[in-house]
Amino acid sequence: MSRAAAHWLMAGGSVAVLLTAIGLLVTLASQGQAVGYEGMPQPTVLCDATGIENCEPVKKFDVKQLYKDPPEIDQDHPSRIDFYGQMFQKFPDGTDTIMQKVFKLKKKLKKLAQKQAAFEKRLDEPVKTTMTVEAGEPGRMGARGPRGAVGPPGFMGKTGPMGRPGYQGRPGLPGDMGNRGPDGPRGPTGDRGREGVQGTRGPVGRRGYPGQRGPRGPPGPKGYAGAPGPQGLDGQQGNRGPRGQSPAGPYGSAGVSGAPGPQGPKGGLGSRGPPGPPGYPGTRGDPGQPGYRGKPGRDAKQLPKSKCGIKDELEHNMCCGIATVDWHNYHNVGSFMDINTGACKFKDDSVMYFTEIAGNGGQWTSVGAQAIYSSHKSGFRVYIAQDNGGVARSWWMNSLQHRIKWCGVGFSNGPVQAGACCGVASKDVIRRSGGALYADVSTKECKFGGDPIYFSSIYGNTRNGVSKNWDLTGTGASYPSIGPAKKWFRVWLGGFHHLGWTTTNYANRNIYDWRVGWCGFGTVFPTGDMQVNMKEIDEDDYPCNGARFVQGTSVYDSKVTSSKASMCCGIEDDTSWKSLGGGMITHTVDTSHCKFKSLPAYMISMRGSSSHWQLNGITSPIDPSEKGFKIQLTPNQGAMDASQALSYNYKLQWCGVGVRDK
Repeated sequence: MSRAAAHWLMAGGSVAVLLTAIGLLVTLASQGQAVGYEGMPQPTVLCDATGIENCEPVKKFDVKQLYKDPPEIDQDHPSRIDFYGQMFQKFPDGTDTIMQKVFKLKKKLKKLAQKQAAFEKRLDEPVKTTMTVEAGEPGRMGARGPRGAVGPPGFMGKTGPMGRPGYQGRPGLPGDMGNRGPDGPRGPTGDRGREGVQGTRGPVGRRGYPGQRGPRGPPGPKGYAGAPGPQGLDGQQGNRGPRGQSPAGPYGSAGVSGAPGPQGPKGGLGSRGPPGPPGYPGTRGDPGQPGYRGKPGRDAKQLPKSKCGIKDELEHNMCCGIATVDWHNYHNVGSFMDINTGACKFKDDSVMYFTEIAGNGGQWTSVGAQAIYSSHKSGFRVYIAQDNGGVARSWWMNSLQHRIKWCGVGFSNGPVQAGACCGVASKDVIRRSGGALYADVSTKECKFGGDPIYFSSIYGNTRNGVSKNWDLTGTGASYPSIGPAKKWFRVWLGGFHHLGWTTTNYANRNIYDWRVGWCGFGTVFPTGDMQVNMKEIDEDDYPCNGARFVQGTSVYDSKVTSSKASMCCGIEDDTSWKSLGGGMITHTVDTSHCKFKSLPAYMISMRGSSSHWQLNGITSPIDPSEKGFKIQLTPNQGAMDASQALSYNYKLQWCGVGVRDK
């Protein structure tokens, strides 16, 4: 049964109930009369004057048949009616009585019920449907699936009050689909569709056979002459050979000694013997003080006094140099060398010295180059030990030309260093070779000339409270690299206590995020003064008073991030050292007052009075950031604690170069 049919069925039920109620009312009215209760006045009903066809029902109507109790005490019928004569009287305007209207309404409702029954019968008949088949789009259309079965009718709701006659219902649901008609004529072919998306690229095919070798190309231009190598030391003179034997016979037996004779007269002066072998060459002396500058020539053009030179936030100047190779043995446990910095003309002993050890091999296993002893305005001393408890022999270090490159930061009246270029290279530049790691750092963006001075350190982070930086050697030792020194330098890394795979491997490089922080100081042409005079740069640009900062992401990829970086330095208090397990000590450095905008390049050294030349980790900052870093130091032998660090007056010296908030 459809929803429309159910709706009309519900409406029909309402009509039937209404007809039943009206019939009951008529029946009661047909049996009623003008009545009253005992003791009450009876109204007079003039039946003949009402126009009722039959007055007998009015007279016979008894209200007591409807209500058992008198109106004064009836609680069950608050709206009772005790007189029904109005139902049988005509209205004053001469219209039909209520009963007449009810009878007429009953007839109309009966006709309406008949029409409704006829309409419901028509609803059950199938609806005629006309279908027109039109030509579809190009291509064959699939067959239409069968129509689903009609669901069961819903439950009948409660009968509501009779409403107004509804509008004509909607047509019923279409009947089942008829048999498929014959196929229509085929339509015209549609336009060609858009070209599809290109498919994924197939795998690379096998490599073809090599072709024939081409003709030899013309020779390239002659390369630049390489820089001259370091001068070798004179060879040592060989030992004197054994004395030869003559063909004389064997000696006879010794005779009895006679009594000593009287002393004879003094003989004359003998002839001069042959010259002895030449002695070993002495060490090369320190360079003398530069002579006085002569007066300029008559036609010489006087340049203004230099305005360029790198300075820190306290206006300390920087002066750099390379010490002469002159190592001496230190009690057969190491070597030492005194470095003369008098040419810088520092004003007081507060100068901070930073060092790097360079040479022709082996310096990556050295420890102590960044440990400053006897620091004063005219020089300092360094002691060198070896990792794993080895001994750094002076003859070995002299033969390999192990040189100390240094820079001092302080108030001075001497030459001022310009041309400062620093950076931080990513971990991708650190590669593996056997049981060690090495890093080739590009400094091409610095535009150096000659032989610059490089300072390096290895940055590393902690993982779960653990760090491996303190066990790295070679962090402050530089080597020649894959190109000239003005464009490249190399750092070799080994293990301090665990030389080999245990420390220096790719896993630790990635876990602790090892990176190379570096600074280079050298000459640049045209100089900063020249470029300032030609108004090509400002005084706070590189290579005048500003430093250049370079960021490297790979071996051959580096870019300049700023040419106006500046330097900020400091000396740490010797009372802030803390002891760690395993005989180690640690110190946290706060550089937040420098207001670096990003991670700078740190140069680090440590001054003291004893034993710090055998501590490793000075140039291995841990968790470095623009706000500071942490240092962990481990001894070559034995243990170290905070009380010893305090008694030896250990003070970390540092300088950071980076972009700062002014």
